Amino acid sequence: MVRSKRAIELVVNLINIAYCGMKILPYKDSFFNDHKNKSVQEFRFCFSKSIKEQIFIIGFVNFVETANKSKDVLELLKERIFSKSA
Repeated sequence: MVRSKRAIELVVNLINIAYCGMKILPYKDSFFNDHKNKSVQEFRFCFSKSIKEQIFIIGFVNFVETANKSKDVLELLKERIFSKSA
């Protein structure tokens, strides 16, 4: 819990830095160009969704790599992913 004046100032500054980062990121990284005109809340939702998807994929790949027939499973996944993107 934040109880002192100094701690409250630090939390407010942290919130402001996070807000500014979310507003600046679409202008600094072309990957996020679609989010220039969106609100910070919408951008934060899309950003957190992407992070969750990447965490899931990394966890899945780590699981598959430790499975017995990982080579076969990885080749099947690659085949399925590339067939849908084509």
